[in-house]
Amino acid sequence: MPKRWRMPPEKLPRRLRAQSYYNLGNTLYRKDQRKEALQAYKRCLILDPTDEDCRNNLLKVLEPPKTCPNPPP
Repeated sequence: MPKRWRMPPEKLPRRLRAQSYYNLGNTLYRKDQRKEALQAYKRCLILDPTDEDCRNNLLKVLEPPKTCPNPPP
């Protein structure tokens, strides 16, 4: 394994850490772990406040889950 992959996370470039949290948020959201996804998106925005995709996903997580008005029998 290359040495650069062994460095502690805090030594990685800020943008790369932000992108990692963004990807984690996406994965958690797909697994319906909304609370955890919200935290990941917040961490991403702390590291990179200009990430509009992350901001949009965070807003999507904050929306109430959509329910089916007439569930199948």
